[in-house]
Amino acid sequence: MTSFKRLVRLRILANLALGLLLICWPRVPFDWMHEAVPEPVWMVQVVGIGLVYLALAHLASAVAPKMAMSSNLFVVLGPLLPIVALVWLGLAVSSRVLLALAVYEMVFALLACLSFQRDWLADLRTKP
Repeated sequence: MTSFKRLVRLRILANLALGLLLICWPRVPFDWMHEAVPEPVWMVQVVGIGLVYLALAHLASAVAPKMAMSSNLFVVLGPLLPIVALVWLGLAVSSRVLLALAVYEMVFALLACLSFQRDWLADLRTKP
């Protein structure tokens, strides 16, 4: 489970960095994409708080993935609902920032799924 563990650790760092960016400087991603910042700005900060919460929820998988199978499934399957919500909302209000967040979540979800499947099958092959 080493590649899965590394990927989860990378995701924790990325979610913390992106979450803190959205909490402390919520206008920055919208300035990068040359979009208007949604009003009220606290809605963007709530998304940042959600990303920090997700980073903390992945800690068990980052420390001991073999002992935290339910947490591993949350890492793999948890982003599906936020991806659908971000795509729907991004298309509804035509926001490239929200669509970029959906792509970010989808990339990590696919990598986590592939990594978990490969590591789990390799772990099963070593057992009699």
